Amino acid sequence: MEKRKCLFFLFCLILCYPLFQLSAIAQNSSGVSIFSQGNISYPSSNVNLAVMPPAGNYWGLTYGSGPQIIQLDSSVEYTPGNPSICLEPHTSADANAAREVDGTWLNVAVGDNIVASCWILCGDSSTGDTSPYAGARLGIDLYAHTSAGYGIVDSYPHDGTEDMNSFVNWGTNTWTLKTWDITIPSTYYTTDLSNGRTCNPVQIDSFVLWLQVLQPTDAGLAWFAASQLYINPT
Repeated sequence: MEKRKCLFFLFCLILCYPLFQLSAIAQNSSGVSIFSQGNISYPSSNVNLAVMPPAGNYWGLTYGSGPQIIQLDSSVEYTPGNPSICLEPHTSADANAAREVDGTWLNVAVGDNIVASCWILCGDSSTGDTSPYAGARLGIDLYAHTSAGYGIVDSYPHDGTEDMNSFVNWGTNTWTLKTWDITIPSTYYTTDLSNGRTCNPVQIDSFVLWLQVLQPTDAGLAWFAASQLYINPT
């Protein structure tokens, strides 16, 4: 009788073992699914995220207050039928002291690839400025939520040659393409550049593109057109 009980118990174990395997596989599959779902926050995109107005609303044309110095200009076009963005000089009558136009903030994660570009036409300087660090340009500010507040922890262009190469200089008077292709680093930053304060180590979590003309009070004009922005393009 005891022998039969042992045989029956052994038989039950043999039958149940595949069920234990299936259960373990199901738990592992669930874990993989959760991990994949986490990556959905930063999908590959072949859709242009920085379409210019009036077709898109990525660029904030309402920057500043008082008389606006940022406006659509149908008299200067890169693509026929599509107005460009014109940046007029900054004066004491407006709040746009940086003479820039900012894009929309977008989330990113470490390892994400940002590819951005814009066609730029820079006219003549009103002061005869021939500096290699003057004219019109496209840039990127990289943000993080820090213990000192939400602010810029890195930006492109950096100093030196990279900064100089970011400009379409005064007097170029021809449409010129400027492009950024960067990957979000795994660096931990400890300074909020927006206010110069130190902060707990943080990684970049968002970014914004910007267009700018230097010097802000130069009466020369610059135009921007056909901007493009992709995150993890395939």
